[in-house]
Amino acid sequence: MDVFRNMLYMARRFKTATVLNFIGLTVAFAACYLFLTQGFIAWKCLRCLTTASGSRM
Repeated sequence: MDVFRNMLYMARRFKTATVLNFIGLTVAFAACYLFLTQGFIAWKCLRCLTTASGSRM
C-alpha cells in the first residue's frame, strides 16, 4: 500500500511529467498496435497470394 501512496504523491508533485509520461505511453502502445496489425495483415495477404492456384507472382 505504501507503493501506491508514493506513486500518488509523485503524480501530484510532478503533474507535467506524469501527463507527458501517460501521453508517451499511449502513443507508444498505439504505434505498437498499428505496426503489429499491419504486419499481421500483410503476412496473411502474402500467404494467401502465394498459395493461390494460378498465381502470376
